[in-house]
Amino acid sequence: MRIDKLFRKITLLAVVMCISAALLCSCGATDVEVPLSSQYIFNSLTDKERPIFYRMYSGANKYKYSIRVGGMKEKEFSDLCMKFYCCGSEMFYITGVIKYRVNGSGNISECYFNYDYYSGSADNMREELAKKEDEILSGITDSMTDVQKIKYIHDYLIENTTYDANALDCDNVYGALIKNRTHCQGFSKSVCCLCDKLGIESMLVTGTAGGPHMWNMVKVGGKWYNLDVTWDDPDFGGRKFDNYFLISDSTISMTHTKDNYIKYPDAPVDY
Repeated sequence: MRIDKLFRKITLLAVVMCISAALLCSCGATDVEVPLSSQYIFNSLTDKERPIFYRMYSGANKYKYSIRVGGMKEKEFSDLCMKFYCCGSEMFYITGVIKYRVNGSGNISECYFNYDYYSGSADNMREELAKKEDEILSGITDSMTDVQKIKYIHDYLIENTTYDANALDCDNVYGALIKNRTHCQGFSKSVCCLCDKLGIESMLVTGTAGGPHMWNMVKVGGKWYNLDVTWDDPDFGGRKFDNYFLISDSTISMTHTKDNYIKYPDAPVDY
């Protein structure tokens, strides 16, 4: 993720992946809702962060270019952008750069989004994506437990998606579910989008696992677990693993390290 101050670029060392987010919020004049996969982080926002967050997400949902910030120093805004980055998955059309303007008092006055697609094209793609998600989930039955539903999503992504870090849209849910070529971001964001439709709480997690990486946490039976579809996908022609399916913090910490700008929920046991 990159945040640009006027024309001077600053790269956040913690994450080198692109921003794509889907936190839609309901506040005042806005008419959008917070998806389930964003609620944990959204509820952790400070009183100062929340109204700016509202404006950023409502604006991005409506393809706005400039968003009023006001009253935040650069470090505060950088921290907020990292939370923004981890709060959702549907907004595949946002580029990985946020620019911002600093006023005479040293505060951020505005931030600016760039979009990979025009609003008309993005609307059509969002509709296409929604239909695809419904098609994928048509294999889910009411008799299945939440664990079985999550396993269904896990197996579908592995069996129908090829790991490709160079493909167009490889970092988002559209690339994963429509083009079937993605990397860790697309896998993880797809988990969130599909879990949202099933009413299963999930979230994105960033950190390192041999390099910058993204995976998920999911909530089952009131307990949180780690889930890494990417690391369960060997890409060996139909084979799949479940070594990283609903595991504890202690188990995943043997290969993964979570970033610390968000206080993630504890996952004390393997399923």
